Parts: sequence; structure tokens; C-alpha cells
Amino acid sequence: MRCPLEATMAHLVERQPLMVSFNGIGFDFSLMRGLLRQEVDDPASHPTMLGPDFVDWQERTIALCDQFKLLAAQSYDILAEIWRVDSENKYVKGLNSLDAICQANGLGKKTGDGAQAPRDWAAGKIAKVLNDCSNDVLLTKRLFELVLTNDGTIQRSNGPITILMPPGETF
Repeated sequence: MRCPLEATMAHLVERQPLMVSFNGIGFDFSLMRGLLRQEVDDPASHPTMLGPDFVDWQERTIALCDQFKLLAAQSYDILAEIWRVDSENKYVKGLNSLDAICQANGLGKKTGDGAQAPRDWAAGKIAKVLNDCSNDVLLTKRLFELVLTNDGTIQRSNGPITILMPPGETF
């Protein structure tokens, strides 16, 4: 039986969509692979699978992680594009966060804080973390739609920036 993360990654690998993210290359996609690989390396995480069944699952799951890595490498990461175009301002505090860019574009504010999310999760505030993550996905979608409709130009607090369109898209 697949865990939700494994099923999600398998679905994405099968469909081969253009994955769009905000820092997915630098964080989310590596975290997803790392969590699944952690299960692969821990036989105790699957006590119902023994011997050859577990080894077969391990091999399939490692292959899935490798396929997902290739798909992630072809994704469109808004933050990576911003950094590519303006590496000089990569580490300017408050300039390149999802919250700052969404506010500069009139898309609203983030509802949560990524640094707080693990503490909220540990405190049992699962719904809050899931709602905050859902809001981040919605903001990322809206920001991506701006990239597509504004010739790749989005606003930051220091002015507009034009980033590349995703593969296969044109202005």
C-alpha cells in the first residue's frame, strides 16, 4: 500500500506535468524525495512487508525518487527564475519571499510562516499547517498566472522584474 506522498509522486511522474513552484527546486521537491527515501531506508516503517516484497518495494521506490528528481529538474520555479535574473539581490531581506512578492502584486498575504509550521504541526495544529500550505499553493498559482499574462513581468517592492516564461509558453 502506497503512502500519500509516494502516490502523489507516482501520479506526477506518470502524468509528467509542468510542475510550478515557489522555491520547489531549492526546498519542496528535495524534501519530498528525502522523506520518501527515509522510508525506503527504514524497514521498520513497513512491518507488513518482509524479505523480497520489501526489497522489491525499495527498488521501485528508489526508481520513483530518481524519476521524480528528473521531473523536478524540468519544473518551473518562480523563485529560481527571479534569482537567475537578479542574482545581485538574491539575499535582500523581504524582497524575494512569496509573501513580499504576492503583496507587491496585490495578491494578498501569506497566512502562515514556514518557520512556524513544524512547531504548529508538533503542537497538533495540523489543520492550520494544511490551510497555510493550501494558501501558499493558491498564491503561487496566482503569481504564476501573472507571469503568464504580463509578459513575464511581476512586481517586487523595488520595482518590476521580468522573468522567463516556462518551457513551451510564449508571451
